[in-house]
Amino acid sequence: MVLLCSSATAIKTIASRLASGAQVTFFIASGSATFNTGGNIALGNLSSIVLNGPGTVSFVYSDTGNSWNVVGPSPVREVTYDLANQSAGIGTTSIYTIAANATGMYRISGSLVTTTAGTGGTVSVTIGNNNGSAPSTQGPYGITQLNTLGWEAPFAVTVYCAASTNITYATTVSNPMGSPKYALHLRVEALG
Repeated sequence: MVLLCSSATAIKTIASRLASGAQVTFFIASGSATFNTGGNIALGNLSSIVLNGPGTVSFVYSDTGNSWNVVGPSPVREVTYDLANQSAGIGTTSIYTIAANATGMYRISGSLVTTTAGTGGTVSVTIGNNNGSAPSTQGPYGITQLNTLGWEAPFAVTVYCAASTNITYATTVSNPMGSPKYALHLRVEALG
């Protein structure tokens, strides 16, 4: 395992004396590091991987072409999105744009949490994507009771996303009473 420090300089080449079939795993505890194609790193259909700490990514060496092939980001977190003290619904909002060469599976996980209890109401979230055939909406997820402080509703959905499309979210607040507030936490991960 190789420990990485946070850096703005992209890693394009791995130098090693390991034999074909050997695997190396990079770990970052905090911050971020980016791996790009262009040297001897092969990332499949991705042009780059941004590794946010804490996280790992592994490569296996192939003497054919002297290349290090990604075998599994763990998975690569693309977006961390946190909103606090929300009291109303939020219209459709883009949180991530799929790169032109990054068609594939993405996992969107999240949690809705009641941060200020009211006397009633619920909040839910829907996730949107485009699978290449048509726009699609999943949910609603995380129907949270706004009258119970700390009520948490976690959710996760895995979707196929076409290149150059957006992953979106929207929240719906229904029948809020007593000035409740909620927090929304979202993570988008590229699965390949």
